[in-house]
Amino acid sequence: MTLRLRAASATDVGNVRPNNQDDLLIVENHLYVVADGMGGHVAGEVASREAVEAMLDGYEETGSADDVRQAVRLANGAVWKRGTDDPAYRGMGTTVTAVAVVEADKLAIANVGDSRTYLLRNGELMPLTQDHSFVQEAVRSGQMTTTQAESHPRRSQLTRALGVSEDVDVDVDLLEPLTGDRLLLCSDGLWDEVGDDLIQMVLANHPDPEEATAKLVLWAKEAGGRDNVTVIVLDVLDGAEESRAIAAGAALDRAGDPATATSPTGVGTKVLADTEVASPSGSRLAADTSLMVPTPPPASRPRLVTWRVVTFVVVLLGVLGVAVVVVARSGPAWVVGLDGNAVVIREGDKVVERTALEVNQLPRTFQDELAQGQRVDDRADAEAYVAGLTRRALQEGTLTQGAGVVVTTTLPAAGPGTGTAPAPPPVPPGGATNSSVVGP
Repeated sequence: MTLRLRAASATDVGNVRPNNQDDLLIVENHLYVVADGMGGHVAGEVASREAVEAMLDGYEETGSADDVRQAVRLANGAVWKRGTDDPAYRGMGTTVTAVAVVEADKLAIANVGDSRTYLLRNGELMPLTQDHSFVQEAVRSGQMTTTQAESHPRRSQLTRALGVSEDVDVDVDLLEPLTGDRLLLCSDGLWDEVGDDLIQMVLANHPDPEEATAKLVLWAKEAGGRDNVTVIVLDVLDGAEESRAIAAGAALDRAGDPATATSPTGVGTKVLADTEVASPSGSRLAADTSLMVPTPPPASRPRLVTWRVVTFVVVLLGVLGVAVVVVARSGPAWVVGLDGNAVVIREGDKVVERTALEVNQLPRTFQDELAQGQRVDDRADAEAYVAGLTRRALQEGTLTQGAGVVVTTTLPAAGPGTGTAPAPPPVPPGGATNSSVVGP
């Protein structure tokens, strides 16, 4: 069984650039690509278009991770050739990040440059790619801190891109996806504007991928929109673990059928000694080899325990387990909203934190969002959301950093009190331009 995926995408020129040099490609259930071109006039959009077309031509639907690497190298060759053949496009290049289905149930993650792929799993956001940029490589080598990288004058310079040389090194990693995973492919016009905290918030709180992509682009533009922004949100509907469970279930069928089980001991050892079976609830249960031996019951007694009964019990226990977790986690909803002009955090109907932000200090889009109430998972998510709003207000100039910016008032159950919220993330400088590539 192959993976079953659902994707949505969006691309926007942003608020500053005259044209969109980003491009994207979606081949349903097979290949997903984001490319961010660079070069004068229209050269950047030519480079990104050449890259995605070459990726489409070079990708093998039943291939391996190495095949994906080769497809990216072919894309590099196509951009390089176009740039050397036509003086108008000389020096152009493009980043690329790609997710491809390989080996039927795995995902190959490829990247060159600073377009990124993220994974949201169980509510946690993690990067799956590493930027090939001057500052990020300096951070990785310990020559620079993350804070220094955010304001470094060479922060937009790439150390690797497609089309700037005849060949290119391609980073490729293999991911075994799980049902419920969400991946995000994006150009730096997204992550450089909004940051990982807000990306995580949007992905976790908007189950519909179309709505998630629209929100991400909106946030990037509200934050300044200084670069083109392109996103693909990719949901894993059927993960690799389901394929493994189906294969194990088929083995159970064969083991329970005397007509196909030629050696009960051999079947038990081969199928279950080193295999775990995934229950529908997502828990993993070590298989019991005793259930594999098709030992007929005495003729005078009906057979009460069969593999079907055991499977039913496992499924039932799994469903009950999920129900217990859902009930345990249920409770008053956490919402970031308004109380008069103040931005507040509520648990159910109770205001538990009154922040220093006022609604008129925020861009209009966020005012409307807060008027409706932004639902979040817990208080930590609510505080992260407020920190993001603070950063946006500082960037827009509607809020000046000073007394009161990070002070909040906490209202515990026993009575009024005060507390201090963590300082908001530093305001990032101007967006990356991907305007040049430097050597390593």
